[in-house]
Amino acid sequence: MSYLLYPVAPRFRWQWPFVQQHFRFASGVFMVALFEKGRGQADKIVVGRLLGIADMGAYQFVSRLSTQLMREFTKPVRQVLFPTMARLAADQDPSRIKDAVYLILEVYILFGAVLAGVFSAHAGTILELLVGAKWVPYAYVLQAMGCICVLLAINSALYPILRGQGHSTLEAGMQGGGLLLFVGVAFLLPLAEGMRGVLLALACAEFLQATVAALFLLGRMKLSAPRLLRILVLGLLLGIAPFWGMEWLAHWLSGGQAGLLVEVMAAAAGVMAFGMLALLLARSGAMPGSARIFALVVQRGRKKAAKVKNQ
Repeated sequence: MSYLLYPVAPRFRWQWPFVQQHFRFASGVFMVALFEKGRGQADKIVVGRLLGIADMGAYQFVSRLSTQLMREFTKPVRQVLFPTMARLAADQDPSRIKDAVYLILEVYILFGAVLAGVFSAHAGTILELLVGAKWVPYAYVLQAMGCICVLLAINSALYPILRGQGHSTLEAGMQGGGLLLFVGVAFLLPLAEGMRGVLLALACAEFLQATVAALFLLGRMKLSAPRLLRILVLGLLLGIAPFWGMEWLAHWLSGGQAGLLVEVMAAAAGVMAFGMLALLLARSGAMPGSARIFALVVQRGRKKAAKVKNQ
């Protein structure tokens, strides 16, 4: 039928230069997806194999609780980030690429630091509120996974940047190396450290990947090391200090006998303190990326409010 409408016979022909040009990038993307699937299940397999079904169930629940917000935040951003970085690379404008990298890292590190502050300072309270006091002994897992969220945030920002710059093979190598490092360390440490050994292995794997990616981008894109260090330090302080400060204050005022209600009030005070500090830093120009995001949020909020008012 199609031939009657368009009398052109289809012809299949190999274009080897085109295949060779895209095979390396496509194979890297495929290996990245494969290693990501493996990494998503490797920690649970290791915990179940070495520590038993009970510890595996507890670890799976607590780890998903701590990382679910990070994954939900990064998934849509990563889908947009990769084509954006690819387009910037095609434009060959180094200044715009650098500005985009600084903005992405600032927002991701800040979000990861907030999760680290909330989970590390209030792990016991969160577990007691959600699933009961019997889960409080696993608070250290939530605290550790909260801190690992910072490394997850950094890697979630750096991987799309590498892929957008055409370095999918390097990304695949880092993912595979991180997987091998995690499995190797996890099988050595749990014999003496239990679940803490698995958490340490996970932290080592994420730290190695973040370090390699950051060093590569520093040399490849000529990024400013002092500016990256400032973004990291300010993000960690802004995300963690308010929550731990309010937690310490609550314990000091209660004489070390803070109950569940006091802990909840301390967490709420930490959120308020974080908001005030973030607003001050955004207005001071110390974190321009966060200031731009804050301005966009305020602008959209005003538009929605005006739309509702007109209706």
